[in-house]
Amino acid sequence: MVFKVIVMPQKPVVDESTCIACGICASVCPANPVVFVIENVSKVVHPEACIDGCTECQTNCPTGSITIQKL
Repeated sequence: MVFKVIVMPQKPVVDESTCIACGICASVCPANPVVFVIENVSKVVHPEACIDGCTECQTNCPTGSITIQKL
């Protein structure tokens, strides 16, 4: 039996109370698949794809609604 282990060293967390759903986080995210989907606010849908050490979404968020949580 073979098991696949996914290690997520970090993930973005969106403060939905301040997010304006501008989509910048999704547009600057270099991950494949992109970590975010934009609905009424930005949602983290692929946290496992977040690249360790990347802070593009946090750096570019105009409202400061994204923080990177180390796991």
